[in-house]
Amino acid sequence: MERLDSLGVEHSPKIAATIGWMRLFSDPDGIEHHLYTSEPHGIDRSNEPRAGRQARVEEWV
Repeated sequence: MERLDSLGVEHSPKIAATIGWMRLFSDPDGIEHHLYTSEPHGIDRSNEPRAGRQARVEEWV
């Protein structure tokens, strides 16, 4: 977020998304962008209303 801060771009605080962390910001045209971490935050949100579930990946034969 240091880069956005250095450019004066307003952004959300760190948000606990379904699996990892997320930040929101809008570009000059007003389009909202979501930045997600690829590393899980370890918070189990599966019992929260409207929370997604982690998908199970299976190999197709």
